[in-house]
Amino acid sequence: MPLCRLKIFTLSIVIIASFLCSVVNAGIVVSGIIQLTNDKNYKTSPSWSPTGDRIAFSIKKDNNFDIYVLELKNPSISAYQRITFYDKMDIEPKWSPKGDKILFSSNRTGEWSIWCKDIAGQDEKIIVTDAKMPGWFPGGKKFAYVKEIIDGNKPVDVVWTKYIDMAGETLLFSDNSERLYPACSVDGQNMAYLKRNGK
Repeated sequence: MPLCRLKIFTLSIVIIASFLCSVVNAGIVVSGIIQLTNDKNYKTSPSWSPTGDRIAFSIKKDNNFDIYVLELKNPSISAYQRITFYDKMDIEPKWSPKGDKILFSSNRTGEWSIWCKDIAGQDEKIIVTDAKMPGWFPGGKKFAYVKEIIDGNKPVDVVWTKYIDMAGETLLFSDNSERLYPACSVDGQNMAYLKRNGK
């Protein structure tokens, strides 16, 4: 998969949490909009932990993206916990439903692949090659992701699914329309995704 196929939109983004209801598990009871970070580093791809007390996201420093975790009880620069340490792009973190793992996309091998990081033991491993944009199914045993296929003579990004500890993968849609950023519903019965008009 050519590395240029993944587009990073370089908007001025800071992580902002909108608390429309109480975040009970984190011990936070607020409403409105709260800015969690105020340093100048570019940030992208925020992902809530299932307990609601942490957010994982990517920070760009020295032309490199790594994944950090922010404790919401103490949202300061000193509270950022860096969890990836490679001179490549580690982006799109997604917490597992149990909060013990994070899936993320990385080009550290020279191609986009999906990695799984064990939060407690800090172990990480590659689980799908030529893939990006992971999203968990409920239960934490299965996930969806985007992988490029060739339709006729053009590359198309389509959604696949895979069990975390099993070989094999399944193409989710049969029409080969381009779909990006799959996100499963809480009950696992529905999926939201981005689809480009005319593709």
